[in-house]
Amino acid sequence: MQKASKMAKVKLALCSPLCFWLLNMVNSTVKIVKSALTDFYSESEIQGAKERLLSDANKLKLTERWPHIPARRVGDSKLQAEIDDIFALST
Repeated sequence: MQKASKMAKVKLALCSPLCFWLLNMVNSTVKIVKSALTDFYSESEIQGAKERLLSDANKLKLTERWPHIPARRVGDSKLQAEIDDIFALST
């Protein structure tokens, strides 16, 4: 019983775009998943997902270096660049 009460205290924060990406990368191609993310989620949702992923990656304090990913993107292709950043971080 005590174990269950400890688990109840753990707070989980879910991010819909990242959950979608994770669940669909197994059975779909990168191109299809990127297209679906672009069609279904807004720029602010994708930006929030990328910020969450960057934050969580930094908390891991990995010794392996990952590519530089800017915190914010600007320009006409901002949404696509944000999605590309998510994929770069995940691989």
